[in-house]
Order: sequence, then C-alpha cells, then structure tokens
Amino acid sequence: MSQIVGRFVIISLLIAAVLTGLALLFMQQPGVRLSKFEQAQVNRFADAKPETPPLDAIVVTPCAQGACLLVQVAGRDFVIGAAQGAADGLLSHGLLSGKLDGVILTDLASEQIEGLTGLRDRSLEAGRKELLKVYGPSGVERVVEGLNAMLETSDVDRSVRFGQGVLPFEVAPAEAIIVDEDPTTQKFIDTGVLQIYAIPVQSTVMGNELLYRFDYEGQTLIIGGCGARLGDVKAALDVAGVETQGEAVNPVLVLPAASPEQLEIIRTQAKNAGFIRESRFATVPADKCLTAKGLANVQSNIGANLAIATPLFPAPVSLAEVRIWENEIRSAKGKSETELEIGRVWASRTLEK
Repeated sequence: MSQIVGRFVIISLLIAAVLTGLALLFMQQPGVRLSKFEQAQVNRFADAKPETPPLDAIVVTPCAQGACLLVQVAGRDFVIGAAQGAADGLLSHGLLSGKLDGVILTDLASEQIEGLTGLRDRSLEAGRKELLKVYGPSGVERVVEGLNAMLETSDVDRSVRFGQGVLPFEVAPAEAIIVDEDPTTQKFIDTGVLQIYAIPVQSTVMGNELLYRFDYEGQTLIIGGCGARLGDVKAALDVAGVETQGEAVNPVLVLPAASPEQLEIIRTQAKNAGFIRESRFATVPADKCLTAKGLANVQSNIGANLAIATPLFPAPVSLAEVRIWENEIRSAKGKSETELEIGRVWASRTLEK
C-alpha cells in the first residue's frame, strides 16, 4: 500500500512539474505578455478616472513618497510640495486635473521643487487654461524663472508637434507668487469661504520656510515642512485677524515625521558597504524633521483632534516597513486621547467638521 501511495505522490509531483513548466512557457509567449500588459493598462486607466471630492470638507491626500500633498477644498485643488513623481502619482490616481489652482511650497529645498516640471506639464496636458501659480517664500520667483527658461525649448518643440489647438501653450509657463514679501499680511488667498495664510517658521535653520493654515467652514488645517516646531504651530493658530467667533479652534495638523532608529540603520549600512561620504547625505532632509513622539507632543500641546505624519522618512516601501511605522506611531501616542496617524500613500483623509 505504501508503495502505491509513494508512486502516486511521485507521479503527481512529476505532473505538477510538467504543468508548471508548460504554464511558464506559455506565459513567456509574446502574445501573452502583451495581453498581460494590456490588462495592466486597463487597470491603470480605470484607477485614473477622476472623482469629485465632497464640497463640505477638506480632503488631504498624500501624492508621493516625498513632500507632496493634494488639498481639495471648496472646489479648489492645491498641491503642497512638488516632490519627485508628484504629477505622475496624481495623474495615475485621477487626482490631477486642468483646474489645478496652485502649487504651494513650504520651502525651496530641492525635495520641494524637483517635481515642478512634471506638475507644470501634466496639468497643461490635462487642460489647464491659466498660468500655473506657484506660491512660496522669497526666492520662489527665481525658481519659477529658471523652470520657465528650462522648458521654453521643449514647449516650442511640442507646440509644433501637437499644434495650438491641442495644448494651450499661451498658459504653459508657471507664475511665481511670493507669499511672505509683506510681513504684515499673512492671508494670501481669500475666496469668501476659504482663507489660506502663510506663517513664517522661526525655528528653521534652512532659511525661508513657511507653515500654511487653511480655514474653511469651521475647519482648520495646518500643513508644514520638517522645520516646523511647536512655537510655529502656535503662531499659526494665533494668526492676526482670523475670526473664530469665540470658538475654540481644533485644527488638523499635517507634518512630516522621521524615525531616528531607521535612519541610523540606513547610515550605518551605507558606511558598511563602503559609501562613507554618501552616508552623510543618505538621510537628508529627514534629519531636521520631528520624530513621531515629537509630533505627538505638538499635537497634545495645541489640542489638535488629529495629526497626520506625512511624508515619512524613511518612506515605507513594503508592508513590513509600514508595520514598523505603525508601531512607532502607537508608541508615540501613549495614553493620548487624541488621534495620530501615518499618512500612507493614496490613503486620503476627509477632515470632517
């Protein structure tokens, strides 16, 4: 009996091996590969179909692993930070349209501006009919001037190939708007229902850096970069001229977070692999970011009902690394009754009243 069972197992294994080999051979056929590619594109463009966000809330969506957030509010779209891959990420998820109302920069570090080219081009191709406004601290005008000069030749080439009827090249360039030029005026957008303020970050060592406050129908959103600290957030809550009708402001806070333990592992392994000089730059700009615990402390001090840690340094690229961050956030929260979350890529968060 045992011999029969043994033979059956061996024959079954041989049949399975043959079938597996035939399946692998079949999958290598050019036609099959193209079919798989076609299905992948079907899924990609299905995901890219735009969805209309609710008009009675602020919706915040991380749009890249680096500094990039899409804020949808009052029928307007603003991209905060232009990290590498921002445009392609937004486009592939149906979040980039021709009505992009502006790009808002917290500072002028390379990590904030390296995706500007893509945002400018993709929004033009999506049907943008006005100059792309780029809001930022003093110096943003030089960034935009260089961007336009760099793309001038490619615009001429594309205008010849695509024609004026396909792309509106008269609005191809970007337009710089300095939001900290007048220190007495912090409000730079006021539509009647939506107000956006720029607050200088005093604690930064990186030069001009700004924190932004969005007010819409009783909701307050504060977004900043790695240089922002508790004093800066408190200054954003105490903006002169903001009408709160005596009500307490319970803001939602969105700031980057860095993990010293994970960053030290990256530095150490880079050195061990012989990248001595490179290891010094492997964790820039994360070295000046708040830790998860630091962000939780800021949240607790200002009484924010929600804080979102995004982007994360290092960015999680696997489920295991997401779990590491979840443990750090859980540890940082401690006994706090308020909410602290990690902002996963494409996990949008609607900020309810």
